[in-house]
This record gives sequence, C-alpha cells and structure tokens, in this order.
Amino acid sequence: MSRVIQEFYCHGCDGYFLVNLNTELNYKAKINCPNCGRRHDRIIKNGLIYDKDSQNCGGDQEIITQKSTYSKTPRTSQMQKLNKYDRRDGVSMERWLEVAAREQGLD
Repeated sequence: MSRVIQEFYCHGCDGYFLVNLNTELNYKAKINCPNCGRRHDRIIKNGLIYDKDSQNCGGDQEIITQKSTYSKTPRTSQMQKLNKYDRRDGVSMERWLEVAAREQGLD
C-alpha cells in the first residue's frame, strides 16, 4: 500500500496538521482539522492528490486525524512558503523525512 504523509494548513484555526493518505485508491478524502473540526476535502486520483476535481473519483472516505498531529507552526518550510500564496495544497512530508534522515546519517 502506498501512503503519503501530507501537511495541511487550516484557515479555521491558523494551524497545521498531518494526514496519512492512501494514494493507491481513487476516492474523496474528507478530513477534519483535529483542532477546530473544519473540513478539508481532497481528491485522490491515480496516485495524485488534488484540491478540487469535478470528476467522479470513487467513494468517499472520512479520515480521522489525531490531536497530536496539530501544531501552530509548520513542520516544513515549504508549507510556510505556500501559505504566502494562499495555496491550499498539502505538502508531502516524505522528502522532508528523507533529508532529515540523511542529515542524521540514517539513510
């Protein structure tokens, strides 16, 4: 199973949270912010994650996130850069985790 950890920004409470998404299936992900409950919908289609898509992509899936994934500051500098342009896409944590492992000599 191919999974991606994605960091999201929530306009509802001005915070960030992590979501683990399965990218092998086609579905509409219904994700609630673990802090304020605001819903963030994403479309997972053919291994890609979209903010909006008008085509039918399969079933809906509600994804529960833990309160421990929430933070008032982003875990990646890329997320902070996206917010300056009012982008709603998430930022993948995979590349960030690879760099962190390499810097610590764990790769």
